[in-house]
Amino acid sequence: MPDTFIILPPYVDLLRRHGLSDFDAVMRRKADAPPASAHWNRETVELRLDDGGRGRRFFLKRLFRAQPEHVVAALVRGRRPVPQPPAEWHNIERLEAAGVRCAARVALGVRSRMGLPSAAFVLLEAVPAQRTLDEWLNCGSDELPPWMRRRLLIELGRLARRIDAAGLRWLDPLAKHVFAAPAAEGRRGARWEFRLIDVERMAAGDTCGTAALGRARRPTGSTAQPSLGDADREPIPGGMPGLWNAAAFADMLDPSATDNGVRRPGRFDFWIYHGAIFGSDAAGRAARAALPKERRCLLRAAAAARDDSAACQVNPSECRSSEAPSTVDRELLIDDNVLPLLEHAGLATLDALLAHRAGDSLTKPGLATWRSRDRIALSDDGGNSHVFYLKRYRHPPWSAQLSRILAGHARRGSAGIERWAIRRLRRIGIEAPRIAAFGERLRGDFEQCGALLLYEAPGASLERLVAEAARGAGPPLPSRVRHEVIRRLARLVRRMHAHGLFHRDLYLSHVFVDFTPAGPRCSLIDLARLRRARRRDFRWRIKDLAALEYSSPPGVVHRADRLRFLREYLGMPSRARRRGLDANVEHVPLSAPLRSCTGRRMTRLSCGFDAAYERWIAAVERRVARMARHDAKHGRRGHRVEP
Repeated sequence: MPDTFIILPPYVDLLRRHGLSDFDAVMRRKADAPPASAHWNRETVELRLDDGGRGRRFFLKRLFRAQPEHVVAALVRGRRPVPQPPAEWHNIERLEAAGVRCAARVALGVRSRMGLPSAAFVLLEAVPAQRTLDEWLNCGSDELPPWMRRRLLIELGRLARRIDAAGLRWLDPLAKHVFAAPAAEGRRGARWEFRLIDVERMAAGDTCGTAALGRARRPTGSTAQPSLGDADREPIPGGMPGLWNAAAFADMLDPSATDNGVRRPGRFDFWIYHGAIFGSDAAGRAARAALPKERRCLLRAAAAARDDSAACQVNPSECRSSEAPSTVDRELLIDDNVLPLLEHAGLATLDALLAHRAGDSLTKPGLATWRSRDRIALSDDGGNSHVFYLKRYRHPPWSAQLSRILAGHARRGSAGIERWAIRRLRRIGIEAPRIAAFGERLRGDFEQCGALLLYEAPGASLERLVAEAARGAGPPLPSRVRHEVIRRLARLVRRMHAHGLFHRDLYLSHVFVDFTPAGPRCSLIDLARLRRARRRDFRWRIKDLAALEYSSPPGVVHRADRLRFLREYLGMPSRARRRGLDANVEHVPLSAPLRSCTGRRMTRLSCGFDAAYERWIAAVERRVARMARHDAKHGRRGHRVEP
């Protein structure tokens, strides 16, 4: 398998001047200082590179040999092994997408043998801050005034809440891994700037479970594990962020855990800005158990939490499941709102959903025989009709079973994969169909059957809107609304890719637009093929962008629309000259793709993009041409909308 070697554009010339232009050169590079850490198979060394007379410090983390136990453990769990360097690279990307600053990414390299990683490295630039959080907390009052110390703890609570709201769990939250520095003037009232290092051990998961509260309750260093009962698995009510990182950060401030001597009022200042005291009953009990009971401080905390609730409150749909366990069938989860409808129709069990026949079949050419899709309408007691979409899976073949297991979904069936995809997208703020009912039957890791019932997506598909515009049916959309749809679609795709998620079937028919008084709202459907890629994601980005390009007819989606999509996707200003675009390229990550124009490549002279990005344009064009040849070979139109 070919090596993965990525250098972000701002550092390409610097690394080339120092001979670090390939994987082997980086792995053989001698350190300029004693190793910061060394183990039997990996090390962290410091590099000092001259950049036009200015010395710059970097840290190179090299993995010379993947640990066999890590590889075997990942394969046993049905996951692809990911070594520490690429894991830290992608975790930094996720944190930056959530607004958390880390050590700047420079380069990444991974070498694989027989499909398994054997060696890897990640190169990061040293953070500009000179002191860690542990060093700041050990300062005396003459160096760190009490009001600045309190502000440090309050803004640390804001940082913990931001990580919690992003659905990330930091497994190594140590005070020495948090660098802090007084903020520059004019940073919207912030007094401190934080940067995180050593974030390779970070998991993406639900941070809203009250099991994290047990961590805040039990003494630091205790080996007792929180209970895993039903109460601990329930999410925190009230729509507040989870408390995983908040509890971990509070442990850093515990006098019994560190030598910094932060008093309990200091921990209280931390919890003030996290906003957990008045978020819910469960969160309030956990916070009050670790905080002093001063009435004046509680009133001050209430005011702070309420004033900041609009900026920091998380949508409940991002951290709370939309379905609750039904008491009718243990194999079926049913949303409470739809349970009376299913009971009235006799569809409150998994077997009943699998045997249901009264619906409009939505089969299409190429759909596997073991899969079925139906549109069903259920009536309530008042005679009102409600439309749902039912997806069923019966006895998948061995090839599909093996593909599912190798993709890391050994414990989920086909219906469970799409349910996971929907919940994952909603957690990061992307609209997806609401789940009405879900059930599946597994025997070990092998799927027997499954069913997924979805609410009807609001609005209409972009494919339908484009086809109507091509036929001239109805009045055209106003330019302002058309441009807003393009901008929101670009932001949606950019957010999805920034979190390492790829649709892999992103045609216009799978993008729905609902025109509301507040503006158009875009949502995604048919998420069964959604993939989470932590490395080597170039092909999946190109696949998504090429699918949008291929299904957009040139006669309806004009070149200006495509450029508008591209600029919004890259975060560039809509009205900027070529020099301004060139200046902004260095702020765009290498993983941000470009999108080609119809029948014309966007070159540096015409659009102002750096030559380093031309490979993205060429890759999209090649993918579109390949899709056209495939459809022509099989004699079908595919997902292209004819003008």
